[in-house]
Amino acid sequence: MKKATFTFSHFLSFSLIALLTTAISAGELKASTQEIMVYTSRNEHLVRDIFRQYQEETGVRIRYRTGDPGQLIQTIMAEGENTR
Repeated sequence: MKKATFTFSHFLSFSLIALLTTAISAGELKASTQEIMVYTSRNEHLVRDIFRQYQEETGVRIRYRTGDPGQLIQTIMAEGENTR
């Protein structure tokens, strides 16, 4: 039996999903918001269809950046509040 592993990339992906869900639940993402940016360490082919479906259902465009978890964290930290 193969043992399931939980890697840092899984943690980062789940954290980003939780952050997005929390923002929506808390009303932070208002109808006037037309676009959000998601940073994910998941491969593009794993998230593309999910993001496309979300856009179709909500009208909110999701821009996303994929990459190595460490690289994404450095990008977010460097961009600070100018993250886009």
